Amino acid sequence: MKATDLDALRMHWTEEGRRIDKALTLDTDAVRSALSGRVTVAFRRHARWLLITLVFDMAAVVALSAFVVGHVGQWVWFALGLPLLPLPVAVLTVDLRQWLTLRRLQMDGPVLQVRATLDALRRRRVRLAKWVFLCSILLWWPLVFVAFKGVLGVDLLPWIHPSVWWVNTGLGLAFIVLGESIARWLARRFGHTPEFRDFLEELGGRSWQESVERFEAFERFEHAGIAEGELDAVLDLEVPVELAPAVGSLRRRLLAGIVACAALIVSLGLFQASHGGEAALIVSGALLNLAVVAHMVAQVIHRSALGRKPAGARALSDRLLAMAAMRQRIAAMTLVLAPILAWPLAMLLGHAGFGSDLTAVVHWPAQLVVVAALLGCSAALSRRYRRHPEGFAPRLVELLCMGTLSRTREILTQLIE
Repeated sequence: MKATDLDALRMHWTEEGRRIDKALTLDTDAVRSALSGRVTVAFRRHARWLLITLVFDMAAVVALSAFVVGHVGQWVWFALGLPLLPLPVAVLTVDLRQWLTLRRLQMDGPVLQVRATLDALRRRRVRLAKWVFLCSILLWWPLVFVAFKGVLGVDLLPWIHPSVWWVNTGLGLAFIVLGESIARWLARRFGHTPEFRDFLEELGGRSWQESVERFEAFERFEHAGIAEGELDAVLDLEVPVELAPAVGSLRRRLLAGIVACAALIVSLGLFQASHGGEAALIVSGALLNLAVVAHMVAQVIHRSALGRKPAGARALSDRLLAMAAMRQRIAAMTLVLAPILAWPLAMLLGHAGFGSDLTAVVHWPAQLVVVAALLGCSAALSRRYRRHPEGFAPRLVELLCMGTLSRTREILTQLIE
């Protein structure tokens, strides 16, 4: 081959490389612009939802303030309404600060600056959600009574025994202390995991989740460039069409589970209210209520994760793996605590007419022996779970999850294939 031919071939390669680099740059700019536009549109939509939420927040603050001021001379109602007031005020403050921050934030600015701002907003929302959850038991009955009195003008106080208030207040205060300790442990143990971060994003609502996911797609693109395979991961934003029926069926089953848990919570609340003066039954109902609430919250998170967009096969697979692991752990822990929960459940069923009254059949010294035996059973189940977490009572775990675990695994299998 002549030198002139080599020079011509070299020039051709150089020119071809320049053409490819130019096209690649144009494609990169186009993708960056498209992703940045999606982020801006998503956060604008979230800001509009926040504006609507602010209207309801202000209405709640005004209504509750009017209730408290209007019952200054009626100290029982004043004492019931005043502790509720900080809750809507805190929600209003967090929503307003988030709305003002997002209005000033330039989404096309430096990625690290936007990420720091979004993390700060998320931390505020997480703190608010944590305290709402911690105070839920303490403020549940005051909220019900104030709502009936303020909206319907119905006074429920004569129908409730004073012991309901004292037991509920004691349990509520104990739950705040215990829940705060558990929250700190969870943050230390799982705070660095993607699953825990996804759970925290769930607390911000659907529009916040979508906005953050779109920003994370843009963030991954900025960090990954257009290396082979990375661009597909960034743009993989749609759930495969063939999985839509299975995902829809799973969402409907989860909704049925949420409704069933809500009905149980209401039933247990009514049972507690109708058995004032019987502290053992009130405490038993509260313990069972906590177990039902744990499953209900898990199902809400599971269902919400399926509805988050943009999703994509890869993101959907990661979410389903995290959700299946979470649901399996909660169901397994419920089974571990089942012997302990069996005693209050038997007490409630006996008083409801579905069996013998254990407090009458089993006398006080024998009750201590029974409780000790149940604690021993739970300890043995806990040791077995720690040794074999994956194979721990799979059929009972599936039953507690109402068949949603098997449906989730079927979708995961289709995603992998």
